[in-house]
Formats: sequence, structure tokens, C-alpha cells
Amino acid sequence: ALEPWNRGFMMAGDVARALDPYFPFEKSVEMWGRSFASLGITYKESTMDLDLLDRKGKYSNGFCHWPQPAWKKPDGSWQPAMTHFTSLADPSAVGSGHNALTTLMHEAGHAAHFANIQQPSPLFAQERAPTSVAYAETQSMFLESLVGDAAWRGKYARDRDGKPVPWELVEQEIRSVHPYKVFGLRAMICVPYFEKALYELPEEALTAQRVAQLADEIELKITGGPSPRPLLSVPHLLADEASCYYHGYVLAEMAVQQTREYFLNKDGYLT
Repeated sequence: ALEPWNRGFMMAGDVARALDPYFPFEKSVEMWGRSFASLGITYKESTMDLDLLDRKGKYSNGFCHWPQPAWKKPDGSWQPAMTHFTSLADPSAVGSGHNALTTLMHEAGHAAHFANIQQPSPLFAQERAPTSVAYAETQSMFLESLVGDAAWRGKYARDRDGKPVPWELVEQEIRSVHPYKVFGLRAMICVPYFEKALYELPEEALTAQRVAQLADEIELKITGGPSPRPLLSVPHLLADEASCYYHGYVLAEMAVQQTREYFLNKDGYLT
């Protein structure tokens, strides 16, 4: 905690513990359902399997996939989606309710997006081409962003006794976290820049030591030092279907802010 630029220390601790009672894990599904219902979001007869708790051996990232995409058949009938999505909640950990809800809103956003695509082919209702990563992530990241809004929290964040989160606590978190928000974006940018540098390495330089060193160099250059989540632990780097697309999250974050601005200017509120 005495090191300069210790962002983890500055952003964590007291605020997270103070907010924890207002995001009880057992209320996550209810908060998601009420939020989406108020926004008019439906799932068009979809079937959904939710796997929300972390456990040993479970894939270490929330995800959503579609064993059955939604589409409109040639005879005009509707084929609803079948969706599986996950979160990584540990109810015994401080902040797990908030983290679980954020992931749930994100993955449920993907599920809602692709459940409502009415096209004459199932190819349009899944995350791969012709869908772009930035386009798909804009939907989910926009809905995820609502959990951080003071207005959303005033409406939905309640402790187990039904008491709303105090505005003083909302202000405290904004003052503690907001100045460092840009580091989250910089951490996302690290991934595509690391991949670019990795694929530019000559083959004879591709050793485990050099790859680890390269990851450290990229993080130091872009974020000023190691991030709380080591760059090489990002699962997208190792998955063939997810490699070389992380820049889509950065583009989506730009689109999320544009979407939020559009609706705030049009309606004056989001939730």
C-alpha cells in the first residue's frame, strides 16, 4: 500500500465492503429480471440455462453461447433460441454479489440481443461472422454499464432488509473509482497490442520466457505497470475463436458511451 501508483489499493477496500450489503447475491436474478422488464426487453420464447456460481475447474470467464440460434423459418414459423450463459459468483467473497450481477447483466444482454434477431437464417443470431465483436459487445456492455449508474442503484440496489443504498455511499464510490476508470480501458487495449507484438516476433524468439517478458513490457508501456488481472490470464488469448478480436471490446466501449449519450439526450434518463 506504500508503493506509488498502487491503483488496486486506491480503488478497493472500504467502498467495496460498504456497498456489498446492497448487492446480495441471492437478489441478482431478481435485479436482472426487473431491470430488463422495465426496459421492455424480452426473450421471445427462448429457453435459457444459467450457471452462476464459481467452482473448481469452471471456465474462468463469463460467457454466453447458443446451442440453438433464433431464426425465422421458410414457412414463416419462429424458432426460439436456446441459450446457455454463466457467471462466476462466490457468495462467501466480499463484492461477489456485485460482480455476479454485472456479469449476469452482460451475458443476459447477449442472450436478449440474439434471442430477438428475426432473420431468415440462424447465421445472423450468433456471435461469429457476419456479426462483429464490437457490435455484439455493444449490446451487452451497455446493459452491464447500468449497474454502475447512481439512478439504477437508487432504484434497484437494496440490502436484505429492503433499505436503498445511501447516496453518500454512491458519491464516495464515484470519487474513489471514477478517476481511475481510464485504466480499465487501457487494460483492455493491452490485449490487442500484446497480440500484435506476439505475432510480429520472429519464430526463433517464441520462447515461454520471451512471451511472458513481452506481456510485462506491454502492460508497463500502456498501463504503467502490472494490472490486477495478469495479461496472460485473459482466456481470449488462448482460444482460437477469440484470438485477435479483443479490440472489439475497446470499440464497443466507445459505442456504449455513444449509446448512453443518445438515450440521455433523447429521453433524459436510462432506467
